[in-house]
Amino acid sequence: MQTPNIIEIRDLQFTWPRQGAPCLDIAHLDIASGERVFIHGPSGSGKSTLLGLLGGVLVAQRGTISVLGTALARVPAAARDRFRSDHVGFVFQLFNLVPYLPVLENVMLPCRFSARRRTQALAAGVSVRDEAVRLLSHLGIAANLLERPVTELSVGQQQRVAAARALLGRPEIVVADEPTSALDADLQAAFLRLLLQECSAAGATLLFVSHDRRLAGEFTREIALPSINAARAHEALA
Repeated sequence: MQTPNIIEIRDLQFTWPRQGAPCLDIAHLDIASGERVFIHGPSGSGKSTLLGLLGGVLVAQRGTISVLGTALARVPAAARDRFRSDHVGFVFQLFNLVPYLPVLENVMLPCRFSARRRTQALAAGVSVRDEAVRLLSHLGIAANLLERPVTELSVGQQQRVAAARALLGRPEIVVADEPTSALDADLQAAFLRLLLQECSAAGATLLFVSHDRRLAGEFTREIALPSINAARAHEALA
């Protein structure tokens, strides 16, 4: 039985304001439910732009992006925000943690904004707090750090807090945008192993963006963004 697609892109074209040429021009891309996809490309190749489109933060001028059967461009902005909160967990390159909140409160934020994520977190028969603690523990954050401001944590610890926040409530899609760029090789490997384990346990589709192809071997699929992005292919030929 074929695994259904969780993401479908058709004839996508996106151009930033005041730029004459498209940043992204992708004719076709399907990603199946449960895939672990490594997306790579040099700086400026459109990796973060693609993630913004998949999360509904950006809207393409042409073509369609369907996520979980929802055509994002046809959904009003407020509804796209709700959709993203319910179904997509983000691990940002700079983590985007709230500096005035302690570790545990940062992780529980998705369940404040999404009733669906809250219900999913409670499905195991524990409280949201207990599920957040479990994720943090599995990702190597000690109990004595839970009430500390995130600003007191190391870069590696902040990264794992951001991952726990993305995973809380079992979103169907987890998006990681260059999350290991500030880490040394040992910390990269440890973080990636834990992230993959949690995504597998939750049945989440993982989209992991990086310029570091050494990490690609851990994934079920590798996509070189310039190879599917006609906009960059045209630039290379110019």
